[in-house]
Amino acid sequence: MRNRLLALLLLILPAFASAQTLSVNDPEVAQLLALVELTEIDGRTMAKVPMALILKLALERSETLKASRQAQAAAQQGLVVSKLRNPWNFTNSASYSRSAALSSSTSLSGTKSNSITLGSELSKSTDSGVSYGLSYSETRSQSASL
Repeated sequence: MRNRLLALLLLILPAFASAQTLSVNDPEVAQLLALVELTEIDGRTMAKVPMALILKLALERSETLKASRQAQAAAQQGLVVSKLRNPWNFTNSASYSRSAALSSSTSLSGTKSNSITLGSELSKSTDSGVSYGLSYSETRSQSASL
């Protein structure tokens, strides 16, 4: 029991000693003191600190939250870079073909044909080299014999 009490005392004394060395001349300390209500209890000056202020300071000064915000910002930047490096590719194509042929063996005959092809493709490549996408093509043709 005595050893535990001594260990607890050794843990508390450095924190108490460092708190006593804070100077009111420090602008950060003066700013924080302006946000709390100072009262005197049993000859000691005590500060009444609202829970909202404690939570606000914990959120502002938490190293874990700062690291988390930085990691999130880095992930967002990586996503933007990835989108710029691997954009969607959209391709349209159109072609027109016209042909005519005449033959004269025993009689004169001929054929003519017209063909129109339209196509579109949407594709994307990933960093690992995999490509995926959609394509659509439509052909209309017309032919006649003479």
